[in-house]
Amino acid sequence: MSDDPLASIDLWSALQDGRGQLLRAIDGLDDASAALAVHADGDWSIADLLTHVAAWDELCADFFARVAGGERRFEVVAAPDDQWATWNATRIAEARGAALAVRTERLHECHDQLLGAAAGIGEAVFDEHVEAPWGVEDSVRAHLLTRAMHDGEHALTILEARARSAPALD
Repeated sequence: MSDDPLASIDLWSALQDGRGQLLRAIDGLDDASAALAVHADGDWSIADLLTHVAAWDELCADFFARVAGGERRFEVVAAPDDQWATWNATRIAEARGAALAVRTERLHECHDQLLGAAAGIGEAVFDEHVEAPWGVEDSVRAHLLTRAMHDGEHALTILEARARSAPALD
């Protein structure tokens, strides 16, 4: 029996719930509405945020596949010198101009890769602590739950942006 308080959480339900929140948040968007800025600085659009989520899913899918294969030590390679803002900005710049449908398809593909990789991890491994390639040491279970929370967090960001842009009701 695990001493981890997270052990009682169904990982697969959490991952699906988080992704469901994100997909509901973008329901009904078109290319024009996906261009809406999600932060006050106007730097990222909703479409950019979807690219960010897909890029992290892809990074995590590789990590989980390597964990499933028995690897336990990782170098922080995706963003040398902890330059995650630069790493994120590069992923966003690479996708700029892509239609929402293309970004959404990539979002689905990367999430499927993540789920497939995570499914290959044995139950006994979930409680092992591993330092991920992004420099955070935690249990494999916690890394998976962080993915679910990441989706939910960004779903909220998108919903807030959409609410700010909605016409005020009289």
